[in-house]
Amino acid sequence: MTDFKARVQDEKRELDIRRGKLEHFFLTPKWAELPRAEQDRLMRQSVAMEQYSHVLFERLEADFQ
Repeated sequence: MTDFKARVQDEKRELDIRRGKLEHFFLTPKWAELPRAEQDRLMRQSVAMEQYSHVLFERLEADFQ
């Protein structure tokens, strides 16, 4: 495995961990206390993180070809 591929794998793993923490936050009482506008921003952030993770997955599956 190349260093570059390992870095992409690490990036995806870290992104997925952060996204999981954000999605867990959605289930907390603190989430319900946030203004709707902030909830919307955080939900959009989660969607963007999911899309980014998918792109990294595709790159890894394609083996950078």
